Amino acid sequence: MGTPLDEARQAYDAWHGQHEVDEEADAPWHLLARAHLPDVAGLRVLEIGCGRGGFAAWLDGLPEHLRPAAILAADFSETAVEKGRAFAARRGLRRVTFQREDLMGLTLADGSLDAAFSFETLEHVPTPRRALAELHRVLRPGGLLCVTFPNYLGLQGLHRTWRELTGRPWTEGGQPINHPLTLPGVLAWIRLAGFAVEAVHGEGHYLPVPRRAPLRLRALDRAGPLKWLAAHPFVVARKRG
Repeated sequence: MGTPLDEARQAYDAWHGQHEVDEEADAPWHLLARAHLPDVAGLRVLEIGCGRGGFAAWLDGLPEHLRPAAILAADFSETAVEKGRAFAARRGLRRVTFQREDLMGLTLADGSLDAAFSFETLEHVPTPRRALAELHRVLRPGGLLCVTFPNYLGLQGLHRTWRELTGRPWTEGGQPINHPLTLPGVLAWIRLAGFAVEAVHGEGHYLPVPRRAPLRLRALDRAGPLKWLAAHPFVVARKRG
C-alpha cells in the first residue's frame, strides 16, 4: 500500500489524464488574472500548480515588452507536466520550462524568483499555510505573489455546506483534496506568511440550479463590495523587505 502522498499523486495523475490542455487559458480565474496581472516584464516567474500548461503558454506568448524573462511551470502531477511540456514543444515556446514540484517542499533556492503565481492550487494542497510559506521563501524581497482560489464565503459556500449536510460531498471535479477556503482567511494567511497585500479583485456570483449548471449573475460583478463574496478572488501581494 502506498503512502497518502503516493495516493494523492496517483489521483492527480489520473485526474489530469482525463483533461486536455486548456489552450486558451480562459477559465474564470485565468481571465481574472489576465485582466489584473501586474507588470511581469523581464521577471523570473514560477507558476505552481500549472496543470497542463495553458496559462504558462499564455505568459510566454505575451508581446516582447510585457513577457517574463523565464517561466518555470511546475505541478505535483507528472502527467500534467508531461502534457504541458508536449504542448509547449508543439507551440515552440522558448521561455517556459516544465518540471514536477511539490508545493509542500519546493526544490528551489531561497530568494531565487521575482514572481510566483498560484491559481486554484492552495485549496488542493495538504496545508495551505505551509504552501504560502514556501512561496515566501523562494521569492526575493519585494517579490510578487498572485493567487486565486475558490472563495466559499458566499453562495458557493452555502451550496457546498448544503450538499455536504445532505450526504453529497463536494469534490471540485473529483480532486482528492478540497479545502473550503474563504477570502478573509486566505488574506490573513498571506499577511502572516510575510506578504503585504496590494490588491484584491473578485468576480463570479453563481446561483445553484437543480440538475443544471449554476447560473452566473454577472451583474453582481460590477458591485465592488461584493468581491468579498465572489467565487473567484484574485489577490496581488509582495514579499516584505
